[in-house]
Amino acid sequence: MREIGACKIFLKSISERGGIIIQGKFDQYERSIPFGGLIHSLRDLVPILLSKEEKEIRKLKRLINQYIGDNGKILLDQLPELEFILGPQPELSELPPDENRNRFYYTFHNFIRILSEMSRPLVLYMDDLQWADPASLNLIETFFIHSKIKNFLCILSFRPEAVESPNPFSEILKSIETNKIQKSLITIDSLDKKSVYRLIQDLVPSSEEQIRSVTSILHKKTLGNPLAIIQLLRTCKKTNIISYEFESQLWKWDLEKVDSLSAADNVVNFLCDRIKELTPEIQELLGICSCLGEQFTLEFISKLSFFDIPKLNQTLWEAVKEGLLVPFHNQNQSIFEKSLSSERTFGFSHDRVRQAAYSLLKESKRKKFHKQAGLTLLAIHGPQPKNRILFEITNHLNQALDQIEEETLRNNLTILNYKTGLQAKNLGSYESSLQYLNFALKNQEICIKDLEFYSNVILETAETEYLLNNYERAISLLGLLENLSISNLQYIRANMIRVRLYSKMNKVEKAVSAGLCAMKRCKIHIPSSRFKINLALFKELFLSLILSKGKSDFELAHLKENSEPEYQALIDLFADLGPSAFTYNQNLFVLLVLKIFNISLTKGISRSSPIAYSGYGMIVNQILKDPNQGIRYSKIAMDLNERIPFDLVKWKVQYVYSAYLCHWKKHITPDIKLLDEVHKGALQNGDILYAGFSLQAKIQKKIFASYPIEELLIHADFAERYFRTARDNFAFTIAKSSHQLLKALAGKTSSPNSLNDSEFQTENFERKILRDKNYTALFYYYHDLTKLHYFSEQFSKALSYGQKGEDLIQNAFGLIPFAEFWFYYGLTILANFEEFPFSYRIIYSKKLNLIFSYFTKWSKNCPENFMGLLELLHAERERVRKKTSEATTGYEKAIKLFQEAGFVSFQALSSEIAARFHYKMGNFSLGNHYIRLAINFYSEWGASAKVIDLKNRFAKRLNPTFYHETTQKSLTTRTRVWTRKLY
Repeated sequence: MREIGACKIFLKSISERGGIIIQGKFDQYERSIPFGGLIHSLRDLVPILLSKEEKEIRKLKRLINQYIGDNGKILLDQLPELEFILGPQPELSELPPDENRNRFYYTFHNFIRILSEMSRPLVLYMDDLQWADPASLNLIETFFIHSKIKNFLCILSFRPEAVESPNPFSEILKSIETNKIQKSLITIDSLDKKSVYRLIQDLVPSSEEQIRSVTSILHKKTLGNPLAIIQLLRTCKKTNIISYEFESQLWKWDLEKVDSLSAADNVVNFLCDRIKELTPEIQELLGICSCLGEQFTLEFISKLSFFDIPKLNQTLWEAVKEGLLVPFHNQNQSIFEKSLSSERTFGFSHDRVRQAAYSLLKESKRKKFHKQAGLTLLAIHGPQPKNRILFEITNHLNQALDQIEEETLRNNLTILNYKTGLQAKNLGSYESSLQYLNFALKNQEICIKDLEFYSNVILETAETEYLLNNYERAISLLGLLENLSISNLQYIRANMIRVRLYSKMNKVEKAVSAGLCAMKRCKIHIPSSRFKINLALFKELFLSLILSKGKSDFELAHLKENSEPEYQALIDLFADLGPSAFTYNQNLFVLLVLKIFNISLTKGISRSSPIAYSGYGMIVNQILKDPNQGIRYSKIAMDLNERIPFDLVKWKVQYVYSAYLCHWKKHITPDIKLLDEVHKGALQNGDILYAGFSLQAKIQKKIFASYPIEELLIHADFAERYFRTARDNFAFTIAKSSHQLLKALAGKTSSPNSLNDSEFQTENFERKILRDKNYTALFYYYHDLTKLHYFSEQFSKALSYGQKGEDLIQNAFGLIPFAEFWFYYGLTILANFEEFPFSYRIIYSKKLNLIFSYFTKWSKNCPENFMGLLELLHAERERVRKKTSEATTGYEKAIKLFQEAGFVSFQALSSEIAARFHYKMGNFSLGNHYIRLAINFYSEWGASAKVIDLKNRFAKRLNPTFYHETTQKSLTTRTRVWTRKLY
């Protein structure tokens, strides 16, 4: 990069103050190479890091271990010199493409975060952003939209014409606007006459009259383009249009000749004219160099066999004298060398010079140079090139395809394109990957001879199209496999792509159908009718109990491993199919879990078997009502994952344990820390889906545990930003209604009994989730409305939403909202019970019996979480039965149990219900006592809307002096409870 003077002075001042500067540029001819300019600029930074004091290097290593964890190999693959700091790093676990890309972005985002903590500030300056590859743009975007990067200044320069039409670069500018990132847009125009005058005055001091004349002429001919002005000045010097007079110590201009110079308003055309005036040797050399890139070495050019070394050296320096090439010294080794000296490295003085030289080449010569460069690189680096070298070789040979007549070389080029496409995909550059894979797909000759290779190319291309959301093209490519004789492994792979594709399209029925077809091919038969599914479910459940009977935890975790690829792919397919199956039919999901669990016990365990084990734990907890066994199998799943490490599975299993199981056996609060670990671990492994699930589960558990509403709102805002950033619309929609409920309780919606605000309208929201068939989000929506209207004492509305939520309750299977829904639904039924006609009382009595049976069982297993809820339900049922004494005792018991558990929201609710009861019974003093408690508990929780409502309704009855005393007592008690729980 060659900065203008002011920028150079600015960057120097940053460096002198201890800041770190990363600077680089993108190349218009290397847009298919993922992260080309960005990674190069980071590589240039590594020697600076290595030169730091030992204390600073230790800090860097500590921060990398803290923020990047086991992903250090990603850094070493791109920045090998970092191994001097980090040492050898463990191999990366295999991940699907999306998770792999997310892991890559997460690692480099955190690396930039580390550098920002190491410096004050960190400056990233990237030039010619309009030529950046899409993967680089996506990575740079993550630097902007994550607020954890501090002390960070990003300078991006681009040419204005780049944003005129829709392209990946224009999208990053939109993202900056959408995320309200602080920015300054600085437009650098062409030089005006005054600036041209000063430039000539500094470079070629002359008489004022001549300078003014020359300024006018040059400005007119160049339109103020600095590069064009410099080139015209070189022409003037070379053609003796200017001469130096020693007597006056000034330069003298031949103004007539200056005026006769050709216009240079088009810089490339002007440079082309200049190059045409040079010797044929220089022209050919510039043409060769233009095919090689921004920088190249004398040694590599000599290997192309177009020049002998003495002649080449002479020609290079002549091009330097012409100002078209510039030499570099002590640079890092060129990408073209493996063991050659890099001391004599050259580059173009400006990208426009390279563009001009390249445009002058005849197409045949251009292809000839590219072919020779590709073959030379292949000879230097061998048949298995990697990383950037692989891209360089493939790009050169692709551009020379017409000149490659040898069948062996053409076939090798097809394989090179396939390998390059895979590497681009592994780096998360799907656009680049698709270019190379499509190139490989076009070679019909090798495809006909090697059907296995052809099938693999189709699979990889189809998957890349899916990853780019080109669903129709992906489906069409997968259709080509139907006419081929492919292996079971390839068939499973194809249907796994279909499962992911249809799931992403929200076509869960087609996703399930694709998964079941693959299982059928492997002789695992799943019935289609609901009746047969239910029958098979109980058969598999019975079989699972027989197969696992008498086996210890150690035996279940140390069954024989089945690492046969087809079997492993089948179990992996189940892991992918699970979420869609759960959404489509919960009983089908249970059947699949039982089936894979039983297969793992009989045919051997695989790397994804822990998911079946943890799923089995969920089933025995919910169906057999045995949380001890549920937790047992979840822990066995974790042990199994340690035995057969697979990071993609690890955090899924831990998510099930912390989100679905723990709260049925112990106090809910420790689960929140576990979910934080799941979120961090899932992010490190690129699993943004489960990272989002963990955030959603944490919100629900914090709500249940009565965390202050202000803290809950901060967490909900953070989660919402994460969902937007991760483009996880599914989780965003699920969490949204709970976020709005918290706002309503805090008095931040249009009214206390509405979820609506300026950015949220219930009608639009419900219409959208019904259209998207997001039934999990619909359940949460109805659940939150049930709670909202119960809090607002609109009991008939609460009942109507509770009835709707009941139909969707299986979408919360095992989660804490599953219990919370039945609690509020039970309260709602009891609040409306006296208004029911006789027939309705019979129906709802049966529902209440079911609810009480749930809470009786749950309270026995975990009294800390559920006994208070059961007591409040009991008290309300006694009220309905006109058993005044039992109801009074029940309310007091519930309040005490909630106090012991630290659940202030339920204390507030119990106190309010008790106050309502005593007012109705005419016990106004007790009613006043409980309403004061309710106000103080709601205030402590942060439910401002409830506080205002109760104060307004009971203003005449309340004694303000009492508030302060009760609040202090409540806070003291709550502090003691939390202290006891923490220590």
